[in-house]
Amino acid sequence: MQLKQIQKRIAKGLESGEAMLRRASGKTLKKLDSSVITPADFDTHKHVDFFKRNRYATSVVAAMLAVAVSSVFTLEAGSFSSVQSSDLQSVEVQSPNQIMLASTFSEAGIAEKMPLIPEGAKKATSDIAELVEDAASFDAPALEGYAVKIDGVEYGFFNSESEAQNVIDTLMSNFTADKDIIEAYFKETVEVAATRKEAGLFKAFSVPERSVEYIMKGTDQEKIHVVESGENFWTISQKYQISVEDLEKANPGITPEKLQIGEKVSLMVPASLVTVCTVEKAVYKEQIPFETVVKEDASTYKGTNKVTTSGSNGEREVVANVVRENGIEVNREILSEKVIAEPTTKVVVKGTKARPATVGSGVLAKPVSRGTVTSPFGTRWGRRHNGIDIGLSTGTAIKAADGGTVTFSGYDGGYGYTIRISHGDGVVTVYAHNSKLQVKKGDKVYKGQQIALSGNSGSSTGPHLHFEVRINGVPKNPLNYIKMN
Repeated sequence: MQLKQIQKRIAKGLESGEAMLRRASGKTLKKLDSSVITPADFDTHKHVDFFKRNRYATSVVAAMLAVAVSSVFTLEAGSFSSVQSSDLQSVEVQSPNQIMLASTFSEAGIAEKMPLIPEGAKKATSDIAELVEDAASFDAPALEGYAVKIDGVEYGFFNSESEAQNVIDTLMSNFTADKDIIEAYFKETVEVAATRKEAGLFKAFSVPERSVEYIMKGTDQEKIHVVESGENFWTISQKYQISVEDLEKANPGITPEKLQIGEKVSLMVPASLVTVCTVEKAVYKEQIPFETVVKEDASTYKGTNKVTTSGSNGEREVVANVVRENGIEVNREILSEKVIAEPTTKVVVKGTKARPATVGSGVLAKPVSRGTVTSPFGTRWGRRHNGIDIGLSTGTAIKAADGGTVTFSGYDGGYGYTIRISHGDGVVTVYAHNSKLQVKKGDKVYKGQQIALSGNSGSSTGPHLHFEVRINGVPKNPLNYIKMN
């Protein structure tokens, strides 16, 4: 082969290597000429530094040299037996996506003096060999990326700084969006950090959304319960043997009192890797509870309480700074309070008068405060009338004629709503045609106690009280035992 052909092959090989390097580094190198090659054409230190900073650099250098060297030394068999290769070996170089085999060498020696490669080119070849040795001495190629660093521990591996920062911003916005936040900060030291990952360990870049979920929960696993009819936080907590408090922590966005059928409830108690602290300005209204005052009344029997003034709550407007950690309130500082409506005090009158005995005294009193006898005891319209009728307007208070025990309280056929009281010694009084009964069977009553309201129930021609006195089961004339005005 002629010398000019060899020189052309050298030039072609170097140009191919130059093109690969230019595509990898984005830099424009000097046009290499096979007749004048100097070390300045390959700024070794500059490109080695470039290779160290880029994940495909080692592979690109090796490929460039493979093209150039193979172009120079791939000659027809037997053409130049004087050209010898020393220290020729194969080195495996890995990248994230490919494996390349590149040839490295220390220097090509010339057995006989002939202008195969000019002196300048020979020196450049030596520099290139050093470049290859430097590249081959690197550790296994590593990917450059970014991580979220929490108190010195790295989480995730992201392709860009902005992706890592977006994870941090999302962690913060989960607890600050749509709120009147005065201050927000992480309790831990949280930052974006440049990092590297060995190519052999690399699988894929982290997904920001999943990274946020992992950091907030301390796990990427999830366990969900779908709410069914009749369920609440207490029944769910019993079913899965977790506390209601932990269930609330796992679901900060759910109001337990407003749980809906079909709503998804997380059963994973979060062990967040970060703590988002927020100070939120809150303006809200709250009730002012009313007070209750009890006044004693000597004219009212003991055990009798009467509300004379109903109580009502007041209202005030509160301005406060609410401190939360990951959405859970940990402190509340009241800044101001303004009363909108004052509460109304409830007043209860309590009787102190000694209550009369609930046993019969043997002396009966009239069962009403007023009223006129409209039908006497005895025969009436051809039939026996076993009591007296006292004309009253509906709703008049009916009182016990003496102390005793209620033996019947209910509806009794033609008698309508009826009460019967036993006073002892075989004495029983009957109160019929009432509109409302105010005592029940078994109650102990005292003389003069209100037991019913008059009415027109049962067989009655108008509102009145039918009153009977029975002794040992025999009806007696009530007017022989009570005095009517």
